[in-house]
Amino acid sequence: MARSRPPPSWARTPPRSTVPTPWRGGPCLPRPTGPRPTSPTACRRFVWTRRWPSGPSLSLSRNPCGRRSRRRPPAPVCPRRCRICRCPPTCPTCKGWRVTDRAPLNPTLAATFPPPVMEARRWLAGATFPPDRPLINVSQAAPVDPPPMALRQVMADAALHRPESHLYGPVLGNPDLRAAVAATFSRRYGGAVGPHQVAITQGCNQAFCAAITTLAGAGDQVILPTPWYFNHKMWLDMQGIDAVPLPCGDDLLPDPERAAALIAPRCRAIVLVTPNNPSGAEYPAELVGRFFDLAQAHGLALILDETYRDFDSRDGPPHDLPTRPDWDRTVIQLYSFSKAYRLTGHRVGALIASDARMAQVEKFLDTVAISTSQLGQIAALWGLGNLGDWLAGERQAILLRRDAAVAALSGLPGWQVKSAGAYFAWVRHPFAASSADLARRMVAEIGVLALPGTMFVPQDDPVGPAHLRIAFANIDAMRIAELAGRLRGLQV
Repeated sequence: MARSRPPPSWARTPPRSTVPTPWRGGPCLPRPTGPRPTSPTACRRFVWTRRWPSGPSLSLSRNPCGRRSRRRPPAPVCPRRCRICRCPPTCPTCKGWRVTDRAPLNPTLAATFPPPVMEARRWLAGATFPPDRPLINVSQAAPVDPPPMALRQVMADAALHRPESHLYGPVLGNPDLRAAVAATFSRRYGGAVGPHQVAITQGCNQAFCAAITTLAGAGDQVILPTPWYFNHKMWLDMQGIDAVPLPCGDDLLPDPERAAALIAPRCRAIVLVTPNNPSGAEYPAELVGRFFDLAQAHGLALILDETYRDFDSRDGPPHDLPTRPDWDRTVIQLYSFSKAYRLTGHRVGALIASDARMAQVEKFLDTVAISTSQLGQIAALWGLGNLGDWLAGERQAILLRRDAAVAALSGLPGWQVKSAGAYFAWVRHPFAASSADLARRMVAEIGVLALPGTMFVPQDDPVGPAHLRIAFANIDAMRIAELAGRLRGLQV
C-alpha cells in the first residue's frame, strides 16, 4: 500500500501557542506586540492570518520561491510602497528582506541603471547658485534654444490650417518626408537610397530601439565601443541582450581587429556612433569601411548612429557605404532631426535600412508609437528644403565652440582633452578621485554640472573614473572661458 505523503510545510496548521512570534520584518515594518493568536485558519494560499492586539495585521503565505513570508495589508507601509517577503535578500533598506512594488517588476528593467542625465539633474536638488555665478550646465547634448522663427511659423500654420497635422499618419512616416530623406542621403553619400528604405521614428533613440528589436533577442550579443552612449546600453540591458564592450584606443577610435576577436556565435551587430557621443571622435571613412567589411564577412549588422552628422568638421561624405553593393543588407543608418533643426521636443528621427527589414520595423513602430508626430514631420520636411544655409551657420558656430573648448581646457594644468567634436569633449582630469565623486563636488564647489566618465563605461573599466564628458555646444566662447576658470580653481 502506498504511503501517504505529509502535506507541504506551507499548508500545515501551526500549533496552538501563546508564545510571541519572532519578528523578521526589518525596519520597514514596526514590530508587532502581544501574544500570538490561538485560532489559526489554514488554507492552500494563506497558512494563517491573525491580528495582534496592538500591532499590524500580518499574513504568512507561500512566496513564488516556496517559502513562507509575512505580508503587510494592501496599504503602503513605507516610502517605497514596498512589500516585505523572505525571498533572496536584495533590499537595501531591510538588510535581508526583499522590497518590491506590489506588482511584479521586469528583472531586466529593474537591473538597468537609471538615466544618467536625470540622475545628474537630481544632484541640483537643494543647490543654490548666486546671480553673479550661475550654474554652467555642460551635462546634456541637446539644443536649449527653440527652432528658428521661420520653422516655428510653419509649424503654427500647420497646426491651425492643416487638420491632418493632428491625426495619425502612416506608421513608417509621411511619404513626402521619407522621399526627402532618401534624396538627401543619396546626395550626401553618393549612393542610391529609396523612400522604401526609410522609416521616420520618434527620435533617433527610437530608431536604435527599432533596429535592435529587428536584430536580436534575449541572450544575443551586440558589440558597443567604449565609451558608449548610455541609452544604447540601457536598451540592450532592458531586452536582456549582452552588450559586449569594445574598448577604444587613446585616440578614441575602435579597432576592427579587436572587434573581430569579440565576435561570438550569438553576436548580431556592431554599433558605431560618429561623430561620437560621448567622445566627439569623428571616425575616418576608411575605418568605417573596415567595420563594414568585418560585419559583412560575419553576417552581422553594422548600425551607424549619425545623430551629429550635420556637425562633422569634415567636408564631403563621412563614408561611402551606400555606394557599395548590397550595402542595405548590412548597414542600418540612424539619423536625428532634433539636433539639426532644434526639434528635440517634437521627436523626429530616421532609420535607413533594407526594404525587407522595414516590414519588421513597421511592426515595432506600430506597437510603440503608431506614428511620429505630424507637426514634427512637417517641420523636418520644411527644414530639409529650406534651412540648408541656416544649418551651415549652426555647424560653423558649433565648430568654433569646439575649438574654443579644446583651447581652454588644454590650457588647464594636468587636464587633457583626449578627443573633441560635434557637441562633446572627452577630458581626462588630474585628480585621484573618481569622476563619479568629482562631478558631484563640481556642482557644490564650482557650480558646474558635467557627466562623469563612469556613466559611459562598464563598472570595472578604469577609463571612466579618470574622465569627464563636457558638452560644450550650449555655451558660448565667454562661458567656455569661465568654465575653464572654474575648473582651474577646483581643489580635490
